[in-house]
Amino acid sequence: MTIIPIHPAAGGAADGEPLGILARRRIEAEIIKPIYEIMKREFGVERAQAVIAEAVRGAALDAGRTFAAKEPGGTSIASFVALQVLWEKDDALDIEVRRADDTHYDYDVRRCAYAQMYREMGLAEIGHLLSCARDSVFIEGYDPRIELTRTRTLMQGGTHCDFRYRLAEPARRGADERAGGAEDAGRAPDATAAQGEAAGGARETQAGESAGRPASSPGARAESSRQSLPESGAAGEAPGARPSSTAARDRDAAASPPAGAHGNPEASDAAR
Repeated sequence: MTIIPIHPAAGGAADGEPLGILARRRIEAEIIKPIYEIMKREFGVERAQAVIAEAVRGAALDAGRTFAAKEPGGTSIASFVALQVLWEKDDALDIEVRRADDTHYDYDVRRCAYAQMYREMGLAEIGHLLSCARDSVFIEGYDPRIELTRTRTLMQGGTHCDFRYRLAEPARRGADERAGGAEDAGRAPDATAAQGEAAGGARETQAGESAGRPASSPGARAESSRQSLPESGAAGEAPGARPSSTAARDRDAAASPPAGAHGNPEASDAAR
C-alpha cells in the first residue's frame, strides 16, 4: 500500500482547465453561509440543516448525471476513477489506494482540505452536508450500478475517510432475474388450474340457467332423472310391472269371447 500525496496541478480554470472541486466548494460555501445563518434564526437549526441537505442532494444528483452524459464510452469504475483528479486538485487530499480494478475502487483519505476549509469558514457544523453527503448521491447519478460504502469521515471526527466503491456484479443480477422467472413459472400451473375450474363452473351455471333450472351436481341430476320417469309404460320397466287396473281389464277381455261367437242368436239378431 502506497500513500499517494496529491500535489497542485499546473494551470487552472484561466488556462482552460476545469475548476477543481475544492475551489468550487469554497465559492458555494461563501454563498450558502449567510443564507444558512438567516435560516437558523428564522426556522431553527434542525429545519435550516434539513433545507441545506435537500438542496445539496439535488445538486449532487444532477452533477452526477451531467458528468455521466459527457462520457463518450459510457460510465464505469475506470471512468469514475479518472474524474478523481478534480476532487484531488489544489492539494485537496492525501489518499491511500487499497484496491483499484474493474469492479472496485477502495481508498482511504488521510488528509482532507475540505474539512479544514469549512472549519476555517465557521461552517464545521454543516461541512458534512456541503461536501461528504454529496458523494453517495453523486455516484448514484453518475452510474446507478456503482455503490459507495463509507463508515467514517475526517469531517466528523474520524481518523480517516474509508471510501469503498463497488460495481454491482452482472452475474449476480442475472441469477436473481432467473430465480424470479423460475418462481413465476412455478406458480403458473396453479393459476391455470384455478382458471380451468372457474371456467368449468361458469359453463355449468350457464347451461343450468339456459334449461330453466339451476346447475346441480351429478348426483342431483341422476335423482332428478329417476323422479321424472312416467308411472306406466316407462322405458326399461320390468315385465309385469304394469298397474293392477290394466291387468284386470286384460284378464276380463281374455275370459269373455267376442260378441256373437257363442252368444244368443236372438241377441245377435237384435243387435243387428
